[in-house]
Amino acid sequence: MRKQIRWILPLLIIAAVLVSVGLHRAAQDNAAAGKNELSAKVVTVIDGDTFNARIDEHGRIERVRVIGIDTPELARAGSPDQPYAQKAKQQARTLLSSRRVLLRLDRANEQRSHRDKYGRLLAHVELPDGSDFSELMIEQGLAEVIRHFDYDQQLKQHYLEVEQQARDREIGIWANQHH
Repeated sequence: MRKQIRWILPLLIIAAVLVSVGLHRAAQDNAAAGKNELSAKVVTVIDGDTFNARIDEHGRIERVRVIGIDTPELARAGSPDQPYAQKAKQQARTLLSSRRVLLRLDRANEQRSHRDKYGRLLAHVELPDGSDFSELMIEQGLAEVIRHFDYDQQLKQHYLEVEQQARDREIGIWANQHH
């Protein structure tokens, strides 16, 4: 009887590890199989275009970098906040904090496993009401369109049109800029 009990604990540990690895692989397989959407709950907003989220498929917290936009940088290494950096972060908090969002992976990033050079998960973000987080940030003049990275060209073109409207209205980062 004791010999049987001694083997149960190691078997349970092995089973737990296998389940954990299986869940992680399932998330990767979903992306590979064209299931390019992940449900996530936002845990922490880092800045206007980066946040931490709990991914349902494996329960792990991932740092997510929003595809398609660049928001003003917060202070670091002795340099001050860029103009509108705090406002962009606050708006991201308003739109994202503690909310369940849909992360849409972009096929253009498949070869890099949907990660940037810092290991962040790259995703488009759909809010609970179905709106596009990037579009809202651009529309409010709190983000500019990323032009130099490859992602959905139709969406990039739409973002550029929205950015031009924000520039024309001279709001947010486009205030007092004559183009």
